[in-house]
Amino acid sequence: MKMELATQSDLEGIQSLLAELAKWLHSKNVRQWLSPHPKESLIREIDAGEVFVWKTDGVVRATITLTSARDEYWHEASEPALYVHRLAVDRAFAGQGLGSKILSWAEDELRSREIPLLRLDCMATNEVLRKYYAERGFTFCGISHYAKWDMDFALFEKPLTSCSPLS
Repeated sequence: MKMELATQSDLEGIQSLLAELAKWLHSKNVRQWLSPHPKESLIREIDAGEVFVWKTDGVVRATITLTSARDEYWHEASEPALYVHRLAVDRAFAGQGLGSKILSWAEDELRSREIPLLRLDCMATNEVLRKYYAERGFTFCGISHYAKWDMDFALFEKPLTSCSPLS
C-alpha cells in the first residue's frame, strides 16, 4: 500500500469518499462525521501537507489526515503528537485490513518524524470504532466533552507514553 500526499486534484475524490462513508455510517445509526465535510478545511489541510490518499486507477480509495495541531477536546495535553483524522476506506475495499495498514503507515510516519505519540478520537458512543482502535494497540485515555459541539469524544493514543490526565 502506497500512501501519497493529497493534492487539490484529489479534493473531489476525498469529499466523495467521505460523503459516501458518512451516509453509510448514518445508515448504521453511527454519528461520526459531518456530511458534507467542510470543503474549506480540507483545502487548508491539503495545502498544509496533512492529507494523504491511497488510489487505485487514479481513484481515491482511502484517506487519512495527520496533523500536529491539538484538538481542543484533548484539553491540556501538551506532548508532541500527531493526530489522526478522517481515516476512511472505500466500502468496496472493506474487510481487507486496509484501515490497519493505514494506521501502521501512520505509525511509521510518526517514527520518521520522531514524534512520540499518535492520537485519535471518535464519538464516545461509537463502540465499534472504540473496539477497533483498542484492538490495534491504542490506549483509551478517557472521554472528553467538547462544549462547542456539545459532543463527547473517546480519546486514544499510541504507542509509548501513558495517557495525559483530562481536565
